Amino acid sequence: MDPSKGARSPAMLVPAGLLLCSIAAHGFQIVAHEDDPQRSGAFAMFSTIDIGATRKVLATAAEGTVVLDLPTSLNDRATALLDHPSEEAATRMASDLRELTWTVSGGTATEGGTDTFDALRLQVVGLDSDGRSFVRQVLVDVVVGSDS
Repeated sequence: MDPSKGARSPAMLVPAGLLLCSIAAHGFQIVAHEDDPQRSGAFAMFSTIDIGATRKVLATAAEGTVVLDLPTSLNDRATALLDHPSEEAATRMASDLRELTWTVSGGTATEGGTDTFDALRLQVVGLDSDGRSFVRQVLVDVVVGSDS
């Protein structure tokens, strides 16, 4: 048969066949071995919304009336806390924030100034889904201060 007349080579199907085999193998690994689809491959990379990028560190005065604007010097620690939330790391960060001085204006505190806080609350919050809507979930909640 003349190739110029529209005949297709079976070799053209090899890439698609390999892709389908790898998808099937990945799916089998998830089901049979209870593997985590988020860590073992990219096919299920959007299977959860609870990742560091969707979480937030919230620091407030313990009574909750003043929200602290986290200093840029703590960005690396905040990112690490978002990726691996723990009470220990949150407590250390809240203690460090408590040692700083702040300027309070309109319910927001920024680093610098003369104000200090007796107690701070630090939370790591993320998103969760019940299938129909998104809800806020608190992953870590610590209070550090003279009363704690």
